[in-house]
Parts: sequence; structure tokens; C-alpha cells
Amino acid sequence: TLSTLTPVDVAPVATRSAAPARTHRVEPGETLSSIAARYGLTTAELAKANHLADPNLVFAGQQLVIPE
Repeated sequence: TLSTLTPVDVAPVATRSAAPARTHRVEPGETLSSIAARYGLTTAELAKANHLADPNLVFAGQQLVIPE
């Protein structure tokens, strides 16, 4: 036999935007500070977002996450 389904009150679930993170590919001659300035960030913010122990060590071709 089929059972009768009982409606259940469900609270709405908050959803988070699945927007992809912004990234920046380091070009030859760029520094972390010049990239940070381009995006309105501090060098420390950009280094932290990318888990960089030494913000002086970025290299051409490296992909950096740009925090929102």
C-alpha cells in the first residue's frame, strides 16, 4: 500500500553565489605590489589570499587569486 505523504515545514536555505574567483596571471616585470595596486588591494592582502610566505617571490606565469 502507498503511504500518505505529510507536508513538512522547511526553512529556506541561504545560497551563496557560485561566482568564480577573479584571478590574475603574473606578467614579466610585474611585482606583487604593482598587481595589488591595480586591484585596489594592499600587498599584504594579496599575499595572504595566495598563501605567499615571501611576497617578493612571484614569477611570470603564476596565477594569483584576487580577493573580492
